[in-house]
Amino acid sequence: MKATLTILAALAFTAFAATVSHAQWYGPTYNAFGNSGYYRHASTAYEGYLRGWADLHRGVGQHKVLDSIAANYYQDAYSKAIDNDLKATEAYFTKRQINREARAAEALPKPTPQQLAQYARERAPERLSTTEYRPSVGKVYWPATLNDTLFAAERAEIDDAMAHRTMGDAGVGSESYVRINEAATSIQAKLKDNIRSMSPTEYLAAKKFVTRLAYEARFAPGVEGVAMR
Repeated sequence: MKATLTILAALAFTAFAATVSHAQWYGPTYNAFGNSGYYRHASTAYEGYLRGWADLHRGVGQHKVLDSIAANYYQDAYSKAIDNDLKATEAYFTKRQINREARAAEALPKPTPQQLAQYARERAPERLSTTEYRPSVGKVYWPATLNDTLFAAERAEIDDAMAHRTMGDAGVGSESYVRINEAATSIQAKLKDNIRSMSPTEYLAAKKFVTRLAYEARFAPGVEGVAMR
């Protein structure tokens, strides 16, 4: 601002000096097209001074007007930028809220403990039937595929564990349960390694039998439901 006032003051002083030097001059002048005319300067030094001072104030006023216009433009742009930021933020959180509500609407209600228990029972393997296992003597009746000598060691381990189970040594974590499940896991691995040597039906039937046998080891002999089918 100070620099502007200094420049305007210098221009006014220059105009004032020129006016003083030619205050009484009247004479012909020529424009760019060669036409003559008269250019009239201030009639007195005081008039030139006043003209220069008026030009100075006019320039200062115009500068203030332009500064005010520029400030208004800046303020308007700043206000619009804030509005845009607010709108973007509101849109972001609105989308998140809509997304949460949509997920909640689509989500299934959490199952109750009773429903979980029912689901576990439905997913559990079937227990061995009386034609596959006799709990009174601990006898397992193996399908033909698993009677192969390839599974002789595992069969012997399971037969011994099933025959010597008692009410006190049964269920998950018991010694007999661990022995039976380790042997069943070994049979499953051998079935997978020799899958090409048997038909799909034989492989699936043998695998299902071993799974059911390992599941039967969870229950103590004589518990209701054992070998009832």
